[in-house]
Amino acid sequence: MEMVLNIKSLFELVTIFVVISFVLIVLECLHSFYKKDNIHRLGGTISNTLNGIFIKTVLAIFVSGSFGYLVSLYLSLGYGSNPIKITVASFVLCLLIVDFSYYIYHIFHHRIKYLWLIHSVHHGDDKFNTSTAYRLSWFEKLYNITILIPAIIVGFDPRLAGLCFAIM
Repeated sequence: MEMVLNIKSLFELVTIFVVISFVLIVLECLHSFYKKDNIHRLGGTISNTLNGIFIKTVLAIFVSGSFGYLVSLYLSLGYGSNPIKITVASFVLCLLIVDFSYYIYHIFHHRIKYLWLIHSVHHGDDKFNTSTAYRLSWFEKLYNITILIPAIIVGFDPRLAGLCFAIM
């Protein structure tokens, strides 16, 4: 089965996944308050979520965040109107490569002292829940595009790699 994606449909897919992730945070938070299990602190959850919204919109699109940067690069090179054709198998393989690259990236951030200084913001929350995924250093977001390098080197279209990273 082959899918054809263009820049507009890629942005639509990313937007859907971002909205779904924020809806899941709200549902988890409501469930936590109903159960009174103290997984969420309202202030921390709101702060993490607002940080995530800010990073996903402003940094990811305008500064240099992973997907927005790739789209800007492609548009500047004149490739923005060219749709990419992918199969389900190529999408899954690219997703696995990007996910493994992120795993290695994350390990480095735990084991290398200077990277840990940047990454430790993510682990600074005393309540771990879904919103903690959005508790990130803005500086780390500026260079996490490096996660896509292995998928691009192997030969995947950078837009597909960016989509996989955005979904992850």
